[in-house]
Order: sequence, then C-alpha cells, then structure tokens
Amino acid sequence: MSIQYINKQDHLEDLLPKLHQNNRIGVDLEFDRNRYRYGFNLCLIQIYDGEKAYLVDPLSDEVDLSGLFSLFEDQDQELVVYSFGEDLRLLHSLNCFPTKIADLDHALRLLNYPPGSLGKHLEQTTGVELPPSSQQSNWFKRPLTEKQQVYAAADVLYLLDLYDHLIDELKREDIKHWFEQENHWLESQDYSNEDHSVLFRDKDKKGMNAFEWYIYQQLMYKIDETAEKLNRPIYHIAPKYLIARVAKDPSLLDSWSDQKKIFPGVRNQKFGKELKSVYNRAHQEAMEQGISKSDPAESRWTREEHQEHKRKKQQINKVKNATLGPVQNAIVSDIGQHAQTFILPNGLVEDIILNKADLPDYKAELIRTYSNRLDLDLSELEILKNI
Repeated sequence: MSIQYINKQDHLEDLLPKLHQNNRIGVDLEFDRNRYRYGFNLCLIQIYDGEKAYLVDPLSDEVDLSGLFSLFEDQDQELVVYSFGEDLRLLHSLNCFPTKIADLDHALRLLNYPPGSLGKHLEQTTGVELPPSSQQSNWFKRPLTEKQQVYAAADVLYLLDLYDHLIDELKREDIKHWFEQENHWLESQDYSNEDHSVLFRDKDKKGMNAFEWYIYQQLMYKIDETAEKLNRPIYHIAPKYLIARVAKDPSLLDSWSDQKKIFPGVRNQKFGKELKSVYNRAHQEAMEQGISKSDPAESRWTREEHQEHKRKKQQINKVKNATLGPVQNAIVSDIGQHAQTFILPNGLVEDIILNKADLPDYKAELIRTYSNRLDLDLSELEILKNI
C-alpha cells in the first residue's frame, strides 16, 4: 500500500495538479464530533487517485486547505465517497460545497444490498478485506500511528474499484440514472447553518418542571461556554444528570469540588461559585417571567390536541393503505426489501402525504408507474402533481 502523508503546504501544492488530472478520486474524512475535543472537527482528509493514497493533515499549521476545497468544488472533479452525509455536513460547516459526488452507499442500497460497513461491502463485492477498524481512535493525536494511517488509507484505496463494479451493476439493472439523481439531490443540500451542538434533547426534560428546566438550560449554557473555552467535549466538563440535580437542588454547588465525574480544571469552589451565580440569576429571571413550578417541562397535549393528532394519523394511514403502501409492497417484490427502505421509507411516505417531501424525479416516476400498474388513485397526493 503506497501512502503519502502531507503536512506541508509545498507538498499539498505539488499534489493538487496531479489530482486535477484525474476526473475521479476517492475521498474520505476522519473527524471528531465531541469525542476528544469541543465541537465538530476535521482531523484528516484521505484521497486516492488510482495510484496512491494521500493523507492530508488539516491540523498542521503549515497546510492551507483552500486549494483542496476548490478542487472538491470543481464540477469536473467527481468525488467517490461512501456514506458521506456527516462528512458533507462538516465540509459545509467549513464553507466547502462539493458539486459532483458519487456516494456508493446510494448505489448499494438501490441494488438491494443489506446495510453494512464499507469493509463488509468490499468483502462481499470484490473479496477485499480491510484492516481492523480504528474509527473510534483519537484522530487529533500526532503523530498518527501506523495502524491509523493504514486504516485511513484503506478507506479510500478501493473506492474506485467498487465504483466500477457498482456502476456495471446499475447499468445492467438500467437504474444508473437513479444513482445519479440521488447524488444530485445530495449535492443540492445546504447544511452550512446546521447547529451541531448537543446541549438539549427532549429526554433531558424528564422529571423536571418548567421552572427547573429554565434553570437547567442556563446552567448548561455555562457548561457549554466552559467546554468551548477549554476545548473539551461538553460531557467531559460535567455530566448532564449532575446539572439536572443542581437545577433542583442548588445546595449541591456548596460541595462542588467533592462531586464526581467533573473535569479537574473546574472541580473547584471557584467554578462552583460561578455556577451558583448563574443559578441565582436564572432563578430570578424565571420568577420574573412567571414560569410555572407545577407544570412539567415536557409538554403534554390537551385532549383536543391528542384527538387531532390521532385523526391526522388515521388519515395518513388511510391514504397510505390506499396508495403508497401497495407501492412499497410492489417495490419489495420487484427490487427488494433493502432497496424499498431506501427508495420509499415510511418517513418519506408520510412526508409525501403531507405534501412536505423533496423527491428526486425517478421516485415520482416510480410511484406513478406502480400506481398505473396497480390501478391506484393518487389524486390526494398533491406533491406528485407538481413533479
């Protein structure tokens, strides 16, 4: 395996003209998302040009990625990738918007392959076995270990061969245009404004009243601010369950330095006093805003809201059973279960019925084809009238 590690700008500038000579390259990213550092961070870029694997180090102070990002955005440069959704979100957050993507996960799913890792699919289609996974290792550490470099390179080394194999299969099934449309849809998405924080989830509200929830939120903003300052994942600073207990019982802050599972840099009374100040301010604001101490933080539906939700679900199920349900069954019969869950999953069915879906043309055409064959009435599906 030929691998070149690039952590110097002149080496990257030497590489870019070579990559431009290829109209198709394999690409993958290694990143850290609140595992070892704060936030969503790019740690390594892997590229394969058909001859050699290149590992570009974005953490090096001597590397400027602007030229490489321009290459990724070149409409004549196809990026062959696998399951690239999170990678694309990261690139968008860095203001890089690739314009020509070939995500092989789409091809595999359209061809009714069962869900699996890249390694599993490579072994199944080409007989290649990838080295043991290092995905969960610390990609911030420098220098990278030999095991990490081999693993990272292997993630791109066989993408072009797999691409050729899958394109042949797609052509034989006459569905290559489905694959192209799925990739065009992916390219059209804009994830640049997504919030990648993991501060609050609905389940965090469990057991709190509205008053306590307000205080908990203000305390968590302080924890998040501290995590960013220290460049640590937020869960390293203090566990959520402890902050939830503090929102209910601020006396815990008097013994903050004795609490468990707190980051050493904030396990002191100084930080405990800062949290106490946040608590007092939040308590005062909650009082002034008249936030209830009896209402649960988890919103509960009124009887009327529950009945309306039930009515809407019944209507959706009625339309589904009369229209898209039979289409789903026909796709399973003709193409396969795995393909059906990608082409027309239940969530998309509901969005189509509610006129909220964003459909590639082939999916709309497929629905029309099956509806004609099965003599289904699609007149209630407004979205299909506009495609």
